[in-house]
Amino acid sequence: MRSEKEVYDIVLNFAKTDKRIRMVTLEGSRTNTNIPPDDFQDFDITFFCYGYGQLHK
Repeated sequence: MRSEKEVYDIVLNFAKTDKRIRMVTLEGSRTNTNIPPDDFQDFDITFFCYGYGQLHK
């Protein structure tokens, strides 16, 4: 399994190399400091981009 840093690096590198992606955000329990970390936390990631039709195909 990948570490948290590896996942962040993969996501950010992907976003940096695709000019259609304008912004990446992380939501969910990983952003809430009131929720203790656990082994079942996932990565709720949103990509904001131009050219949705091209990405959707």
